[in-house]
Amino acid sequence: MRWLDERGRPSPFFLWLHLYDPHDPYTPPEPYASRYPRQPYNAEVAFTDSLVGRFREALEARGLLDRSLVILTADHGEGLGDHGERFHGFFVYETTIHVPLIIRFPHAARAGTVAADPVSHVDLMPTILDAVGLPVPDDLEGPSRAAGLLCPRRSPQSNRPTGSSAGSPREGARDPERLTAQIDPGAGASLPR
Repeated sequence: MRWLDERGRPSPFFLWLHLYDPHDPYTPPEPYASRYPRQPYNAEVAFTDSLVGRFREALEARGLLDRSLVILTADHGEGLGDHGERFHGFFVYETTIHVPLIIRFPHAARAGTVAADPVSHVDLMPTILDAVGLPVPDDLEGPSRAAGLLCPRRSPQSNRPTGSSAGSPREGARDPERLTAQIDPGAGASLPR
């Protein structure tokens, strides 16, 4: 927040704020550790939520909130024991690949809109550029989702493959007829929808 105060100029800026919590080792501060005594991951999520709230209040106090595009997301979920995965990075299950993505447009345009279609982090750069009126290079991997988020229309579902290179390689792709997954390099599975 000191950086916001020391900027001293009203020009546009890009700020990436990385909040490391919640990550192993789970050591949440008080009062969150006491609120969730047997759920340290949830305690760290609550602590992180409080930091995001403080940042939002700081933007509002400086008159920046209604002029800012704010995006909240995560790089991965956490296994928490599901599928035998205690942390993350080993398997490609919803618990680790489904992450929050909250976009607050300036002046809270389209507040409360929920996108029904899956999106990917590769869509963020073109969406940000498009939303702030900058040109979107043609060679970006993902499409802009700004029009679909700012206007009530359904965006096309992506058929891009997804994968993980941690441990043994795993990948999968979605198409309208079937879900195809390669569990390990030598074995593939095609599951009818």
